[in-house]
Amino acid sequence: MALRQCTQETVCIIKDSASFSYCTYVLRISGQWFLASKVRHDEFCRGINLPNNKESKISQFADDTTLIVNEIDSLSAAISIINSFSKISRLALNQQKTKALWIGSNKQNKNRPLGFECPSEPLRFLGTYLSHKEEEHIKKNFSIKI
Repeated sequence: MALRQCTQETVCIIKDSASFSYCTYVLRISGQWFLASKVRHDEFCRGINLPNNKESKISQFADDTTLIVNEIDSLSAAISIINSFSKISRLALNQQKTKALWIGSNKQNKNRPLGFECPSEPLRFLGTYLSHKEEEHIKKNFSIKI
């Protein structure tokens, strides 16, 4: 087993020549952490305040990323960070899969923020449906599965 330095902060274990994708995957995870850190620390990207006096701006799991911002300017700032990151890493938003969901007092808003699709049906995220309609939320997430 050989160790190979992939970046300054990531060491990849290379077992044989077929393991190159493992190295790429480790780099991707490291890069996603860097992206999340940039969004979290950017003063122009403002998230929503949680009850514990913390601010939520971004959520990530595997290759799924969810931005949680409180205004269009904050969304623009986050997308700018993602676009800069994409130029370096070649990891980009999949425009066909990227959707927006207005929340709170804006839930009836029909505008498409930065051109992103805003479907009226519930959005599926990590196996959970997000909806403004409580009945639909319960039906899709619980009733059908019981």
